[in-house]
Amino acid sequence: MCTATGSPQPNISWYRNRRLIEEDEKYSLKTSTQLTIRNIAREDTGSYTCRATNKAGSVEELLSVKILDGRIEVRRQKGKSSLHIRNIMPSDSGAYHCEATSPIGRDQKSMHLDIQYAPKFLSTQVTYYSWEGNSVNISCDVTANPQASIHWRKEGIDLSDINKPYVSIYKKGTKILLEITPAVDSDFGSYNCTASNRIGTSSQEFTLVQAGKQIR
Repeated sequence: MCTATGSPQPNISWYRNRRLIEEDEKYSLKTSTQLTIRNIAREDTGSYTCRATNKAGSVEELLSVKILDGRIEVRRQKGKSSLHIRNIMPSDSGAYHCEATSPIGRDQKSMHLDIQYAPKFLSTQVTYYSWEGNSVNISCDVTANPQASIHWRKEGIDLSDINKPYVSIYKKGTKILLEITPAVDSDFGSYNCTASNRIGTSSQEFTLVQAGKQIR
């Protein structure tokens, strides 16, 4: 719906992709202020432009249409409307707007949906190669909501609790990097990255291999 006031009364026209929308089997324009899309489909998703024009000038408003997929259902009963989302995903987070209209006016309520989930690892590389005296960055890439706390461990020992000049841990975006410069043979082997928040805990194993030696 698009409303505009002016003197003289403006004419309303609708556009999609800069093309004028005219009434046909697809679009209904019973009143110029309201555009109805029949047999709506996913390809109808996108931006629509409402243009109000009179001899004094013109003004445009950009409206966005998003087609709900099969996971989302709107239920109405006795003056109430509820939105049901099945198999909810992190991408469903965001602002939702409910608008009620009647012949005497309209009102709107905005709500924010925050999807919380346990840590998930995005890292695909789990094996790294280096040699004594050569620095290497082992990357633990994690997504979580709320934000996860990250701990690097080797043989059960939390690396943030030890004081070794050749080991450092720092953050870069969603990645927690373990920078290590192997000094002895025991610096090679398995490293564990554990991510935790109040929803859950996840771990991922990484292997630092001494170049020239086979993985056992």
